[in-house]
Amino acid sequence: MLDVIGVGKTFKNSKNSRKNDCRIDGDNFHALRDISFSCSSREIVGILGANGAGKTTLLRILCSVLSKSKGIIKLNGNAIDSTSQMKKNFGLLSGTKGLYANMTAREILEFYGTLYEIDEDSFNCRITKISEKLSIQNFLDVQIKRFSQGMKQRVAFARALIHDPNILILDEPTTGMDVPSARNVINFINNCQEDGKLVLVSTHNMSEVEKLCTKVVLLHDGLVKFQGTTEQMKATGKSDQLDDAFTNLCM
Repeated sequence: MLDVIGVGKTFKNSKNSRKNDCRIDGDNFHALRDISFSCSSREIVGILGANGAGKTTLLRILCSVLSKSKGIIKLNGNAIDSTSQMKKNFGLLSGTKGLYANMTAREILEFYGTLYEIDEDSFNCRITKISEKLSIQNFLDVQIKRFSQGMKQRVAFARALIHDPNILILDEPTTGMDVPSARNVINFINNCQEDGKLVLVSTHNMSEVEKLCTKVVLLHDGLVKFQGTTEQMKATGKSDQLDDAFTNLCM
């Protein structure tokens, strides 16, 4: 069970910020304001919102890339605040991938295995299991620059899962992919759910949301505008089409 309780994030106000933005308070910009929601293992939760709504800020806080300004994050009833706790329990796949072109897939996974302080035996077991599940076992010693975008995404997935986190965070996981590659990603997300993991996925693709997500959390101007199932979102947004319901709720 993941509980996000009253989480906020404040930055210094940029001179380029829109003057009529309700998140501006003097010299402060409140990117997130009292974000609260709960979700459980074996759920796939869509984190939705227009660009600038606060999705990426929230996901980065959850995996300790950013520190929160206020609030509590609990896992199974216990507050987790330290960076080491966050890294242990969360795995991040960002939209930028950040793979080193001249390294092989194995070298990248070994590097991150070291960062997560995984012992050699556990690492070897993990890399065998993950590479087989992602069908990259025959490409582990190939340099990343020789990979297609779909193969790079598989390596990025492997990196996010190398330490066997309880929660997988995916930021725009299918952006720029062709249909077969995107389908492979969808299948892999479903496999993670079957393995008992909680998956949080940020996407603008409402078709993917309907296919994948057991519930959604909709952010707007740094606040939770809606949380519930896709069918409940349609009802609340007064439309049979999820993208129209999305638009109606964010007006």
